[in-house]
Amino acid sequence: METNERLDIARRIVEHTGSSLFLTGKAGTGKTTFLRNLRNSTRKRIVVAAPTGIAAINAGGVTLHSFFQLDFGPFIPGMKRNKEMHHRFNKEKIRMIRGMDLLVIDEISMVRADVLDAVDDVLRRYRDRSLPFGGVQLLLIGDLQQLPPVVTEAEREILASSYASPYFFDSHALQQIDYETVELDRVYRQNDMEFLGLLNAIRENRADTAVLARLNSRCDREFDPDDGEGFIRLTTHNYQAVRFNSERMEALRTQPVIYRAEVTGNFPESSYPVDYDLVLKEGAQVMFVKNDTETPRRFYNGMIGHVTELTDTSVTVRPVGSEMDIEVQPMEWKNVRLVINESTREIDEKEDGAFRQFPLKAAWAITIHKSQGLTFDRAIINASASFAHGQAYVALSRCRNLAGLVLNAPLSQSAIICDATVSSFMRNHSGKPDESHVDMLGKEYSLSSLLQLFNFQPLDAALAGTVRILQENFSRLYPSIVGECVDFASSIKGPVSEVGVRFARQCREIAASAGDLSDERLQKRIKDAANYFIGQLNRFDEILEKMPQSHDNRRVELKLRDRLELLSDQLRLKRRLLEVFAEEDFTKDRYLDLKASVLLDNGLYKSPRKKTQAAAKSEYSRDNVNPGLYDALVKWRDAKSLEIGKPAYTVLNNRSLLAVSNYVPRTIDDLLSLPGFGRVTVQKYGAEVLGEIENFLRENGDNVKPMQISPNHKKLKKLHE
Repeated sequence: METNERLDIARRIVEHTGSSLFLTGKAGTGKTTFLRNLRNSTRKRIVVAAPTGIAAINAGGVTLHSFFQLDFGPFIPGMKRNKEMHHRFNKEKIRMIRGMDLLVIDEISMVRADVLDAVDDVLRRYRDRSLPFGGVQLLLIGDLQQLPPVVTEAEREILASSYASPYFFDSHALQQIDYETVELDRVYRQNDMEFLGLLNAIRENRADTAVLARLNSRCDREFDPDDGEGFIRLTTHNYQAVRFNSERMEALRTQPVIYRAEVTGNFPESSYPVDYDLVLKEGAQVMFVKNDTETPRRFYNGMIGHVTELTDTSVTVRPVGSEMDIEVQPMEWKNVRLVINESTREIDEKEDGAFRQFPLKAAWAITIHKSQGLTFDRAIINASASFAHGQAYVALSRCRNLAGLVLNAPLSQSAIICDATVSSFMRNHSGKPDESHVDMLGKEYSLSSLLQLFNFQPLDAALAGTVRILQENFSRLYPSIVGECVDFASSIKGPVSEVGVRFARQCREIAASAGDLSDERLQKRIKDAANYFIGQLNRFDEILEKMPQSHDNRRVELKLRDRLELLSDQLRLKRRLLEVFAEEDFTKDRYLDLKASVLLDNGLYKSPRKKTQAAAKSEYSRDNVNPGLYDALVKWRDAKSLEIGKPAYTVLNNRSLLAVSNYVPRTIDDLLSLPGFGRVTVQKYGAEVLGEIENFLRENGDNVKPMQISPNHKKLKKLHE
């Protein structure tokens, strides 16, 4: 594999550029090996995901739906998500999304276009809203000529209104990026050149009469080999495989032994790699479903053998064609969840659950779908009833050579189903980038990293979103503060975002003339600019201290908190990057490592509910004439809510308390003039509120400045409401 030029090109694109990559190729060309090697060697922070639980377990990753918390129904761009299915992301998940460099999606051929757009929606929400997939690099691995995405008729009708096809490449977000395609062409599974030619003809929809005739020369309807020969049957439908395995197992005269799996933690039943209750008999034909971890390797995923002995703690299997028995012990599959390693600032995999069982399954027959990724020396195939694109190709390509393949029904032209949409896409996305193109991508990546350092648009967007929420929900309570926030957002845009755009343009021009980012003049300009922007960003501190953060409406408060988290994180990231490059020379690697470290750091925005009393006062001090009285009333209100066992806002909301502290009512009639004080509320709490006011005035009367209550009660109340 080390000398495979296309694999090397793919590795360089992933490791040394920011370009997304679609890595494809025939069955057995090393796609799985590439992913395994990448996980062990990359310095990028990666998340590996797959469309199904089994695929995720095999790839050592997570499912797309679980990581991105996606609905299971179709995703239509522009439509709001199902509120019942929309869960808030926890802090760690947000940190991972913002800190990852590379998203790997294995078995991409099975991912629907709308699912990829749903992933884009999440990434934009928590990264950069202006960029497809939030600016994260994608590695999409899979073969479109194999199994397609599963789409029900109801889903197909819904998706047809928004998508040209259900395939991932028709994702709206993916069509907005210039991704590279590398098609692997060196087959490691087969070395039978005639057989490879036949497989290519099937794959490329070129199976003429001669191709079918040669394949059908391997057809033998009556072929029924002894179990000792180690043939496995590949079926199109699951019921066929289950029935055949059951019949063969029941025909054995030996006693069955049931091995029960051990499941710990969280391991979904849908992801079980083998039966929970594994039923075996001596003489049963079995298949290994996991690679041996010992050296030298005794068995591999897909190896066929026969059970020779069963004990309480072990199963002995003799592989087909071998005279040596293998004593097999239970093995473990892990269901992982992604976590952040606080010491290394890396995205690590943490075991969330485990499934422990013998790595075996009864294997006189298996479905074509479940055979994907496996290799067989001998197989009996019935693909005449193929009903999906690529199904016949998957079945045939499981075999190492033509001599090990037997058809038990002739293969007709109608069984070779090739989707014209896929064929058209692959004609336009085949081949590989050349060396010079990859070098250019590497240089562009370095330059784009520098330009991102001075791209303040995400910070500007986070500030604008925060201010918009303040305007919509806090203007009545805190008009002066909200007005100041609006003025600040307007005044900071020029010195930061607009200057950043102009400076980035200068950087591009200098880099183009110098040919390298290490140019001394460019590095000096970077340091000077970093110092300038640090000074500008310091202006955010005062306005953040003044921003109101709590609200009676829980939904509004959560929405504001999300915006404030994003704003605070963007500010913290930019500051840290600028502080470093105000002193150090800029390099792409240093920038990327530092950026990931900051984003994965556990120093995210803290909940406003944990603020000190002094900090809380700043929320209303500009618009509250008597903040001390307000504090006393809030304390009374919170104690009352605990006493009666109801939420605080059902006693009196913030607007009502603010009116009381500003106008300092002394009578029941005064209270009735204020927002939130109807007859029922006054009857319940009026005496206690007035009592709190009297108590406060006795101790702090000199510092209280009541606003005048208008005699026109209706007019005043309408004004407040």
